[in-house]
Amino acid sequence: MAKLTKSALKSIVKECLVEILQDGLLTTQEVINESKGRQPNKSSTQAKASLRRVGLDNIKFSKSTPNKDLKKNIQETARSMTSDPVLSSILADTAMTTLQDQFQATDKGSPAAGSDAATLQASRSNPQDLFGESASKWADLAFSPSSRDVLKP
Repeated sequence: MAKLTKSALKSIVKECLVEILQDGLLTTQEVINESKGRQPNKSSTQAKASLRRVGLDNIKFSKSTPNKDLKKNIQETARSMTSDPVLSSILADTAMTTLQDQFQATDKGSPAAGSDAATLQASRSNPQDLFGESASKWADLAFSPSSRDVLKP
């Protein structure tokens, strides 16, 4: 095999490049459009639709039966607790909204169900047992006469 000089090799490479470019530029066949996303195959989407469980579309939840006298009972109870109409309306509103939410939350289980071991232990324990002797100190502070009451003549 004969050795090629550097200039001969360059001319061969140039000819190849020119020929490749001419073939690519002069032909007007199909245009290629590229995209990142895959186009879904029609047969695969039809197969997925047939595998779908229809029973999950027909789930029905039981409806809770509302207490017809609830609002009336709450209003009467709130009025019996205080003679102040503003406080009575606050208590009634709380009983109708926040209290109902709390009842529903306790029906669903422990609020600490997904927590760590310490939180689960605390939710199952009596606060008196958790705080020990300190609990009585808190009670003494909370229910002791205030310093303002002691200083009044």
